[in-house]
Amino acid sequence: MARRCMTHGVHTGSMRVRMRCAHHLRELTFIEEQDGQVWAGEMKGLLVEIKQRVEQAAGMQRLDEPTVQEFEQRYQQILDEGLEANPVPTAEPGKRGRKKQSKSKNLLDRLSTYREQVLAFMYDFGVPFDNNLAERDLRMMKVQQKISGCFRCAEGAIPRSVASAATSRP
Repeated sequence: MARRCMTHGVHTGSMRVRMRCAHHLRELTFIEEQDGQVWAGEMKGLLVEIKQRVEQAAGMQRLDEPTVQEFEQRYQQILDEGLEANPVPTAEPGKRGRKKQSKSKNLLDRLSTYREQVLAFMYDFGVPFDNNLAERDLRMMKVQQKISGCFRCAEGAIPRSVASAATSRP
């Protein structure tokens, strides 16, 4: 059974879930601009720097171990800064249940819990930094569905992403 996961994807059993960094960049930009949190800008810069380093190492299978360790240490330092700036909210006396966490704290928790999935593009060069092409194709299908209310024939139900994938592959 598939279940919706916090990782912007579907998780089934042992399937490795990879988080797309484009989503994180949008959230980090929001937190940096709206909440004025410095760690968000630093994390955004680090993710883009890792992406650039991966692109420069295109002929290799993966980054060298010292570089990977340096990026992992910087990632953890930024998480620590963010967690320090966003402590766990304390419960108010007389109120039941947990106090709501901020969007910043929720993102920090996801970045911490799913560290390997967030950085999957650094460990495995076959994992894309983002999945913009597939998202664009899916968006066009949803726009068509919204405009007409449904697909009029069986041929119209073929997702554009399938057609796009077939034409973009050699």
